Amino acid sequence: RKSGAQPRDALLLTKPLGTGLALTAAQRGEAEPANVQAAIESMLRLNRHASHLAAQAGVHAMTDVTGFGLLGHAAEIARASSTRLVIDAAAVPELPGALSCAQAGVTTGGTHRNREGLAGRVSIDAEVPPEVEELLYDPQTSGGLLMALPEAAARAVAERLRADRLGGWVIGRVEEGSGVVARASAASKGDSPPARVEPSTS
Repeated sequence: RKSGAQPRDALLLTKPLGTGLALTAAQRGEAEPANVQAAIESMLRLNRHASHLAAQAGVHAMTDVTGFGLLGHAAEIARASSTRLVIDAAAVPELPGALSCAQAGVTTGGTHRNREGLAGRVSIDAEVPPEVEELLYDPQTSGGLLMALPEAAARAVAERLRADRLGGWVIGRVEEGSGVVARASAASKGDSPPARVEPSTS
């Protein structure tokens, strides 16, 4: 359920962001074929295995990330759990080319609606680059899972997902409070996987 996130939980994301940007760029004829293929492969990847691992690890709260974007679905968990979710913007993974699309001015109608709908519920550091902010609001098609679970469990699930050649990124934490905050600086160090995701060579 979306309720149940607890202060000191870690936030784990299981797919990179940017399908809205990638598909919009493709419609405009502005996307690299390899980047489009990476977005398609991400959308085709099921969340079943990740959800099973989360359940085994004692996940406290979980939702899929779809049309409301990462920030919108994070806000749902925050509200349902009466907590604040803090997103480490530097740790959020992107699909190949997504940030470049945002830098080139690609955006979606869903992104604008997400911004408007989340006004007053989301705070973003001024140091977060505009293209990263665009990624955080980007509506996803068949996105991954956002889950809150104890930090040790989150890192164990992320490690297992990477071992299984799937994605797992610790992207923030749960605190006392309300709403969602996107920070510019890295909140975690050391063993976090890279924020960028390369296209598949298969």
